[in-house]
Amino acid sequence: MIIPMVLITSAAQAAPAALRPPEMPNIAPCLFDEPDLRVERKSGLPPEVLAGVTRAFAPTGIADAGEYFESIDVVSGKYPQARFLRAYFVRDTWFLWYERGGIALSRFSIAFIQMRDAETRTMVWAPAPGSLFVDNLCAGAKAYLSGARSAG
Repeated sequence: MIIPMVLITSAAQAAPAALRPPEMPNIAPCLFDEPDLRVERKSGLPPEVLAGVTRAFAPTGIADAGEYFESIDVVSGKYPQARFLRAYFVRDTWFLWYERGGIALSRFSIAFIQMRDAETRTMVWAPAPGSLFVDNLCAGAKAYLSGARSAG
């Protein structure tokens, strides 16, 4: 019996139509005790914040909400291994919620703050040290705002 095979090649980050993205998780909105701005897609982020997110997830990138990403431990290296879920702006901090593939699919909350870039000496948006929390995304963001820091 001969089984026909189709080879899909692409140098771009976008996945071919034949690759269906995993379902988006149904995550309840986070209710902060202070005013916030909620963003449901990467395109809703300010350009300078999106630039920081892009740098943080280099070289494979981060897929937008609803897009294909390599959600299991078998990866081709052609597509992102992380996917944007949602972002919040609270006080002076952007909280990015995302999921990462691997042996187990995990969801994370990480804070982006403005800090001085060591090379360019300009202010950029970058992941805050001690701001990576896993699973309960809302609790992680609130914990960071309260002064808690993660080990990672």
